[in-house]
Amino acid sequence: MSTLESRRAFLGGACALLPALALATDAGAQPSADLEHANIRVVTAMCESWKSGDADKIASFVTEDFKFRGAADRMQAPPTADRQAFIDSTRRFLTTAKVEMVIHDTFARGSIVVNIHQQLFDVKETGLREDWYIGVYHLVEGKIREWNDYAIVPFSSPRVPRSTGFGTFVHQS
Repeated sequence: MSTLESRRAFLGGACALLPALALATDAGAQPSADLEHANIRVVTAMCESWKSGDADKIASFVTEDFKFRGAADRMQAPPTADRQAFIDSTRRFLTTAKVEMVIHDTFARGSIVVNIHQQLFDVKETGLREDWYIGVYHLVEGKIREWNDYAIVPFSSPRVPRSTGFGTFVHQS
């Protein structure tokens, strides 16, 4: 066999193996992709549960040692102590406000989920308000263990409701 024929045989064999290598890589990546999709579903369900106004339902997605920082841009402020502290503070807050979270984008890398979400508030004393956040969530065994929200629009800027009602506010310049 000549050098040219040997080279062709080698390249032909290598090219024939490429689909098999691609499938092997995909098969190896599948458990990670499954975990990421499951974690995104948990975070999405937790965000959707805020509309219920039920602190226990919201907290059903978090671990017992859960930590939450609603203003993570002030990292020196301590997070909630645990799941029960989160339930208690959320329950108090929900006596004065209705909250809806609207997710605009989400991605996951392993146990970390990141989303951009809009929080729509109807506060008894002050009326309609919305804030925008980048939420970073760390999940362990299908539950949120830590949640940090980073504000991306100044808090409590004025908003105008659309005619269709709560949950569909538009940004007013």
